[in-house]
Amino acid sequence: MNTTLHIVSKPSSSSDALERCLSCSQPGDVVLLIEDGVYSDTSQLDNKVTFLRLAEDCRARGVNISLESAVDYSGFVELVAAHSQSCSWF
Repeated sequence: MNTTLHIVSKPSSSSDALERCLSCSQPGDVVLLIEDGVYSDTSQLDNKVTFLRLAEDCRARGVNISLESAVDYSGFVELVAAHSQSCSWF
């Protein structure tokens, strides 16, 4: 199955990047929140995709995360390799 890794770098409070991303996402896609995107609240969003956060960016910004929803830089590379395509949202 062809799945997409969506990389979102802006918080939902200051950009419509996450909204645009979700309007194009398909079941099985992964949304990785990086940089200030880690501030986005995904608790009430569509769960057809998997939401992950870059752990290093969360630590740098003081954002608490669960281990299940975090990846480190090695995990980021693995995600890119595991998906047939990736798309960055600003």
